[in-house]
Amino acid sequence: TATRGQVFSSTALAAGRVFTGSDDGNLYVFEAASRRVLWRFTAGQPIFSSPSVADGTVSVGAYTGFVYTLDADDGALQWRRSLNGAVCLSPD
Repeated sequence: TATRGQVFSSTALAAGRVFTGSDDGNLYVFEAASRRVLWRFTAGQPIFSSPSVADGTVSVGAYTGFVYTLDADDGALQWRRSLNGAVCLSPD
């Protein structure tokens, strides 16, 4: 399985899942063993930052200027915060 764009950042691995952002504007979550896409979150613009997974959430910044925190199990948006400019680095 692959993303629809290029990956420029590091991936995160947690609970048997691989989290990776793509320049196609999506955060993808794959099951590590099968490589099957479990869910994806659409930010709308490239995701160049590396995702950070902790306490059942995943956070990632996007070129939209927002940092998003999502439920790591299903991708439901928990919150987003504007940084008033493109986010190209990791939220660690």
